[in-house]
Amino acid sequence: PAVLNLNDSLTTKRYAITCIWHRSNVQYFVEILKAKGTLRQDIRESIFSSIPSIHSVNQTLLVRLENGDFGRGFDDFCPLLHHYVTYVDNIQNANKVLAV
Repeated sequence: PAVLNLNDSLTTKRYAITCIWHRSNVQYFVEILKAKGTLRQDIRESIFSSIPSIHSVNQTLLVRLENGDFGRGFDDFCPLLHHYVTYVDNIQNANKVLAV
């Protein structure tokens, strides 16, 4: 198996921290919206529904990268890119809804 050098390891750790930070901030934001009743449930779900899937994909990729299993990591990752596409396809609509 491939061995990570120090720079690769640091990059991987930064990626992990970014994933954790992003997920906790999104969850916090969504919980505020839910508690205040700012957005109806169907609108919240349409905007944020793919976030848990994206987080899961990122976590799986991270584990593979940390274990030096780059090939399998990206083999598993590529078919799941549709979660990112769903999120990006909806970004303009989400921005409009959140700007109101």
